[in-house]
Amino acid sequence: MLTMRVVSWKEMAGNHTAWTTLTLLATLVTLAGGLSRTGFVKWFADGVAAHMSGLSPTFTIIALVTVYFCSHYMFASLTAHTSAMMPVMLAVGLGIPGVPGGQTPFGSRIDNRHHGRNHSPRDWARLLAR
Repeated sequence: MLTMRVVSWKEMAGNHTAWTTLTLLATLVTLAGGLSRTGFVKWFADGVAAHMSGLSPTFTIIALVTVYFCSHYMFASLTAHTSAMMPVMLAVGLGIPGVPGGQTPFGSRIDNRHHGRNHSPRDWARLLAR
């Protein structure tokens, strides 16, 4: 925009709060990516998963939500936190036996085939285990 003279340097400098926001957001997202590349995310996931094994599925889900909530204080923005930690929490949650991976009668591929057939919870568990 500067080279095409759409805006002047004075106009660009006048929007310093927008440039500050853009710079900080780019820096925070880059730092979140750096945490992943350096192995922090894997180390954190392995540590959390080691402490979650053997727990009941309900307590595991509560613990994962608590860890996810408390870990946001390690990040300066919600975007950086989400991009770094959401894959970790999903991987940990899906790797623990007995924790459903978000498969419910209302949100999975079997919904269309079996909806409205009066299945019991045991039937749904059997169908989801396929």
